[in-house]
Amino acid sequence: MPDSGLKMELVFKLKRVNDNNYEKGNNYMEKLRKEIETYLPFNEQEEQDQRQFLRLLEHMPDLLTRENDVAHITVSAWIVNPSRTKVLMAYHNIYQSWAWLGGHADGNPDVREVIRKEIEEESGLTDIRFLTDDIFSLESLTVDGHEKRGTYISSHLHLNLTFLLEADEHLPLRIKPDENSQIGWINVSEIAEKSTEKWFVDRIYFKLCQKVLRDFPPREYYKAYEDRYKTIHQKGASWFSNTPTPIVMELLEKYGISLSSPILEIGCGEGRDAKALLEKGYCLKATDVSPEAISYCKAAFPEHISNFQTLDCLKDHHPFSYTFIYSVAVIHMLVPSKDRTDFYQFIYQHLTENGLSLICTMGDGKIERETDIRNAFRVEEREHSSGSIPVASTSCKMVSFSTFEKELKENHFTIIEKGLTESFPDFPILMYALVKK
Repeated sequence: MPDSGLKMELVFKLKRVNDNNYEKGNNYMEKLRKEIETYLPFNEQEEQDQRQFLRLLEHMPDLLTRENDVAHITVSAWIVNPSRTKVLMAYHNIYQSWAWLGGHADGNPDVREVIRKEIEEESGLTDIRFLTDDIFSLESLTVDGHEKRGTYISSHLHLNLTFLLEADEHLPLRIKPDENSQIGWINVSEIAEKSTEKWFVDRIYFKLCQKVLRDFPPREYYKAYEDRYKTIHQKGASWFSNTPTPIVMELLEKYGISLSSPILEIGCGEGRDAKALLEKGYCLKATDVSPEAISYCKAAFPEHISNFQTLDCLKDHHPFSYTFIYSVAVIHMLVPSKDRTDFYQFIYQHLTENGLSLICTMGDGKIERETDIRNAFRVEEREHSSGSIPVASTSCKMVSFSTFEKELKENHFTIIEKGLTESFPDFPILMYALVKK
């Protein structure tokens, strides 16, 4: 039998654990209250519900659990696909309707943890991402009295916090039989037809669709590398090697591009080629469509932070001209003809009168193939130096030399030289063309 000293030690340890948990819970609740207080309402419904939330938080301290049978906190997930055309919904057994995913806080004040748990339980999805860490929507929802697992639940309020997330619509799903009988991606245009809860459709789902399109418009297919970079960087690794593309430096030296001449890189990625030029002292502006890639470069090369910039050359205004513009393994990611034309035209418009541009694209000059851009962002297993990793799919259009030359001439370029090259180990074979206006 343990002595009294050991018993007392165990009692004190248990008290410290309970005190820590209590303090942690209080901190989370205070943080949650402040989040709700500072939330910017989207419409009158949210404005009125926000006031009600704050009143109840002040006068009902036990809102985290269902023991409060008048009102308690719930969370919901509005999960969209990258193109924003579909929403993940479940056919709920109680309401006999398609509805969003979510559930009760059940004493856990970390509502983001709760929503991840609910999504996994109800759909099997774990590979999801918050489009914003902020509360996306809030609503006070009335729940009619109903039977659940043989017990009558009285009518009450759900003080609901909605979070916006994104997931790949091709990932496997599963149902949770005690809560739902179907789970699937519903076209936004079909929500009103699928859901039998008219009030939800008119007041909540329609509102959420509006907010998504306003604040998080569809992502362009060619931005899928953003997701891939985030996945690999979170593991403390890089996707590409740090070995520069030899032909970039070779042509700079061959055609006498001076260190002071303005140079633009389109698609710098993780800085493989930019690093080599900057270390040589070239006047380089290295750009990429991926904010994650630019953040990575700025962290990796802190002495050159001002040389890196996020740029979507298909859409963004850029006021400068350059003596030399180069792009390694970017044009192959653009599939529709209009996007490829816009890419070439950006280069044409930003070259000085006697400027040169080096364009390298994946391919051996013979094979032509392209992927379906609708599959961009789709998670797939890819081999990496660290092992097999699930990452976002990206787009690809390989063209032959004849097609490549035709595109360049249609965009008013004169080809100075062309051929095959490499950027080993990342791109063992590349076509290249050095062009001028």
